[in-house]
Amino acid sequence: MSEHIFWQDDSGLYKREEIVRCRDCSFAYRVLWPESCDIPEEFLNCHGPLVAHWDYEHDEPAKNPVEPDGFCKWGRKRK
Repeated sequence: MSEHIFWQDDSGLYKREEIVRCRDCSFAYRVLWPESCDIPEEFLNCHGPLVAHWDYEHDEPAKNPVEPDGFCKWGRKRK
């Protein structure tokens, strides 16, 4: 089942783009979060176009936790 954005004005209701949840997004993936992170294990790591890919302060890959039911404007459905 897919979810969509709808737009309504005086002339009617229009179906717009599909909502892509993080669990279905090609930018989000499962990781084993270290216990020291205090991040719930069901959270995914997002490496979408607007997030940091590297933590320069700690010189390691950046942690970008997202909820599986979350979504954003830039989500792309996995193929």
